[in-house]
Parts: sequence; C-alpha cells; structure tokens
Amino acid sequence: MLTDPTEVEREMDGLLLRSVMEEAAGREPLRGDLVAGAMALGRRRRARTRIALGSGITAVMALGVFAATTPWSAGGTATPAVTGSDPSPAALVDPDILADAEQVDRPREPVHVEPSPGEFSMAELTTAERKMQEEFQQGAAKDLDDMLYLQGVVHPVDLRVSQYQLKAGKFTYPLTFSIRPAEGNEAGEQRKCPERPAKRSTCDEFVMRDGTMATATTAPVGPSDLMGARVEFTFENQSVELSAAPDLVHGRSSPVTVEQLRTMARDSRITGPVKFVAAHPMEGM
Repeated sequence: MLTDPTEVEREMDGLLLRSVMEEAAGREPLRGDLVAGAMALGRRRRARTRIALGSGITAVMALGVFAATTPWSAGGTATPAVTGSDPSPAALVDPDILADAEQVDRPREPVHVEPSPGEFSMAELTTAERKMQEEFQQGAAKDLDDMLYLQGVVHPVDLRVSQYQLKAGKFTYPLTFSIRPAEGNEAGEQRKCPERPAKRSTCDEFVMRDGTMATATTAPVGPSDLMGARVEFTFENQSVELSAAPDLVHGRSSPVTVEQLRTMARDSRITGPVKFVAAHPMEGM
C-alpha cells in the first residue's frame, strides 16, 4: 500500500504523469503509443491506485490513527474533502480511466479451496477476525493485480489469508504473500543464500529499500521440472515470503519472473501491509 504521496508519484510511469498533466491543462490527451492495450490498462489501474490509496491513506495519516482495520478500509474508496478552489481527483483523469478504475475496484470473488483433513482454514476464525482477513485479502489482491496485470488477474483464496491465485485464461498459478513473526535465523535482517543452492535452483541476494538484504530464488516445484520463483526478506521483524508457483495441472511454469518479485518486494504496496500485520498478527499467515 502506498503511504506517502511522493511514493505514489514515483510509482507512476512517465506516460501516466504526462497524460494527467495534459488533461489538467485542458488539452486533449496524446494518442500514439498510449492506445496500446497493456499500457492503457496500466494507466487505468495506476489511476485507480492514485485516487483510492492517495485519498484514503491521507485521511488516515491526518487523523494520526492507524486502528485495527486493514490497510484497505472496508466500504469502498474514501473521497477526500475538497474546497471550492481545489480540483477533484476525478477532474485530473479522463472518464474512460475512471470507468475502468471502478471496474478494477470491485470485490474479487474468492477462490474456494477445501481444506485437507486437519488443515487450518479461514472458516475456523471468529466472525470479526475473518472479516478483517477477507478485507486484507481484497486489498492485497488488487495491489498484486496492479503489479502483475500483464500476466493475468489475481484472486484471493478463501483457505488462508496468505494464498492467492493468478488466473490467465485456462491457467492458474498459485501466489503466496506470507507475513509472520520472524523466528530463529529469520529474525536477523540480513538474508543469505545457501552456499550451494539445490539442483536446478538459483539464489541471489539483493538490497531492500531500507538497506537490508533479501534473497531471490528460482527452483523446481514438486516432482516436476516446472519452475517457480520466490523472494524472502525480513521487515518490521516479520518474515515475508512473496512467491509464484507453476500450474501443475497444465504443466506450465510460473509466468512471474524472479526479477518481477524482486521489484515487488521493494514496493510500498508490499511493505505497507507488512507494517499492518506486524501490529495486527493474523492466524494462517
């Protein structure tokens, strides 16, 4: 979740920023490469993020309160107060972007997965705890979707709050966004790769935005040769895993690269929710 207006601007690419500036000045938006499908979709989802998160989190920060609700408040997007001289956020974005933003903001239908005998599931939680976890999943799914929109659409899984699915046509790729208290060697902020990675695996260390070390791994998943990717790091004394697994049913390796996961790990849409879970631990993470 983006918690700083300057970070919101930094995450927006040059094309979106140019479009917003043009429309704020009353000119027609430039066309050309802006009509490319992937870039247009990216612009619209970034617009939704800017409007929803920029206004909502500013209101929370102004109150100086971070109550026990998820980073993505229930009940829809908050609307910021504006004066007669202030342009509304909607005035800075063209109507088709707002229309797509509304579509993307709709709740994601959770994917139902039956637990194995004796396996924990969200259905065992109290009503209040389950509601908080479901809200957390909805917000996380939208942010993951923003970062992976070229690969498919992200949905929450109702089995555990840490589980999601990336759907691309007939293919389904499991995603994990796990946040739990760091223990043992994980409690140290400097993650290290093993001296000898497992066969057909790779491991690289990289630096997070706060200067700590993290690891990025590619490895076969299960008995197959299909590849998955994973990054792991410690932040706010939480052990965080962000991973993408292959579609074992259809025999397809994950389309999410380890380089993408490295970029995502540094994004405040990932580190923001980690701060929330550090203050409000969730069972099943």
